[in-house]
Amino acid sequence: MKRLVLGVVLSALLAGCSEEKAPSAVVIAKPAGDATAGKAVAERDCKPCHGLDGRGLAPGIPNLAAQREPYLLLALTEYREVKRAHAALRDLAGRLTEAERRNVVAYYAAQPPVAAASGKDVQQTSLLEKGKALAAACVKCHGEEGNSKTPGIPSLAGQQPHYLVTAIGEYHRGERNKAPMEAILRDTNPSDLESLALYFASRTPVQRPAPSVGDPSVGEPLTAMCGGCHGPNGDSSDAATPSLAGQDPRRRS
Repeated sequence: MKRLVLGVVLSALLAGCSEEKAPSAVVIAKPAGDATAGKAVAERDCKPCHGLDGRGLAPGIPNLAAQREPYLLLALTEYREVKRAHAALRDLAGRLTEAERRNVVAYYAAQPPVAAASGKDVQQTSLLEKGKALAAACVKCHGEEGNSKTPGIPSLAGQQPHYLVTAIGEYHRGERNKAPMEAILRDTNPSDLESLALYFASRTPVQRPAPSVGDPSVGEPLTAMCGGCHGPNGDSSDAATPSLAGQDPRRRS
């Protein structure tokens, strides 16, 4: 009888131990976004740089198509919390509601992956060709492919794309006080302005002659504060902040 009771007790204890050691199911929460609603956010806020298909539209702009939702959501969260350095995305992530952030990452995650560049990219080429055609009106002042040789006129070649979209849009709306620019851009379709910005952003900048005024060695220590936004040596890594390197120091009135 004692052996029977002992056997029952041991069986119960073993059963309890096996239940405690049994691994519990791990549930990984997936961002519950609405891809259909996210398309509207992408159209409104993300299209100028990432396109509706999630393809980066200029060098240095990453592809978002088919990226994992948790990763994209984490990236937006880090921009919102100022853990990543990108002025435009920090501003955007701060303006979006939580639902909008989840929806837009769901939209881009649902897009087909971007194929490796094995041939001619028809969509990007068409955007560049459209931008090139529009840029013909800018050559007189800003030079071939945006490399200005005119004193006081900035070069646009290789400039940060989001910054160019913003600046060109301000001229288009008459928010910047430059009559020639406003006249040139007034009748241009807003979507075509994005193509114009993409074209200039994709051009290779050419080194301008060193200015005949000022002392660069004296000015270098004074650039420490500027480098926080415009990058070391004036080469910005932020798509919304212009590069200053190689620009003419004079400003035409």
